[in-house]
Amino acid sequence: MVTIVTICGTSFLTNTARENGFNLALVTRNANVKTENEVPIEERKQICELLRSLDTSLKFTSYSRLSAEINSLVAYYKSTNGTFKSDRHILIATDTWLGKITAQKLEDILKIAGVDKVSVETILGLRTNDSKEFREGCSQLLTTLYNLNNEASSKQGSLVLNLTGGFKAVLMTLQSFAMMYSIPSFNLFESNSELLWLPQLPFKFDTREFVSNHLKEFRLLNINLFKEQIPSTLEFAILSTNDDQHMLSEWGELLWAVEQPNLYRTKLYEPPVDFIKFAPGFQEQAEEFARTSNKLEELNKKIDTIVKLIASHSSGESFNLEGTTIKQIKGKATKAPDISTHEIYASNDDATRIYCHKDGPHWVLDRLDKHL
Repeated sequence: MVTIVTICGTSFLTNTARENGFNLALVTRNANVKTENEVPIEERKQICELLRSLDTSLKFTSYSRLSAEINSLVAYYKSTNGTFKSDRHILIATDTWLGKITAQKLEDILKIAGVDKVSVETILGLRTNDSKEFREGCSQLLTTLYNLNNEASSKQGSLVLNLTGGFKAVLMTLQSFAMMYSIPSFNLFESNSELLWLPQLPFKFDTREFVSNHLKEFRLLNINLFKEQIPSTLEFAILSTNDDQHMLSEWGELLWAVEQPNLYRTKLYEPPVDFIKFAPGFQEQAEEFARTSNKLEELNKKIDTIVKLIASHSSGESFNLEGTTIKQIKGKATKAPDISTHEIYASNDDATRIYCHKDGPHWVLDRLDKHL
């Protein structure tokens, strides 16, 4: 079965407004509002009147002149000699009042036309009036599409992207996604009924190899501690702020979310910083301990949290971050035969501890063991 993901804009709404003599500026001016309560009362009344005029009972092909999304689907099925009733349709709605309503109207049109498998997926934050929310929305959208592609592949199906509607900034991101994962995608050529297919590259991006080769950078970016010069190969995965802080971009977040669990289940990685070290034998002992309890991924994530925690505190006092506590061992002198002076909760659901000590400017992780 083919799953067709259609990015929805508001063309159905704006074209209906144009045909019926409504004030088109009201639609464009309020295209990014999240709820109708953000719209001035008089403008809201006029827009609601326009929404009530949207007719979803016409013949399916009649909507080609009103909806760019429907027009592109009609052109797609003409070019493939397929039938839209046999495919699954996912309509991606922006996180806006008008975007969600338009997508719901398109869903109604498809259902009336006989499409059983159709649903609307609203992407939170997908608006262009706030760059931070927009980036978070793009990150969620990329993750959604990645999961849909995996789901389709697991069922011997395929994913196709219809990039005719929606914000231009979103479409640029999705074009890159389609090329990266070799997913067929199409658009309408200008305003005609001719499809324009995005070329598929003759190779596939190996995301696991890429993240593995840049694992230190990804780990530091994930905990907001990346301070180095950005390698050119990583520029697309990094977002820099005005105060010279670096974080994972929506692309970086997708790659990390997909590949981090796989990598963290293979081995115990050394800390990505110089101020934390493994004592001789710690890696082998802790890795074996974690494998036995099936907690290797959790332990790697805990090491990252410890790095972030220690980077935030320079004293030897007890301190806590994200449920992780470093505290002195009670009654333990720093020059005791057993060199460990502090303990860290290694797991969130049992009594396992990481025992450690400070050696000059370095923290040394000595062993992983049960609570004393």
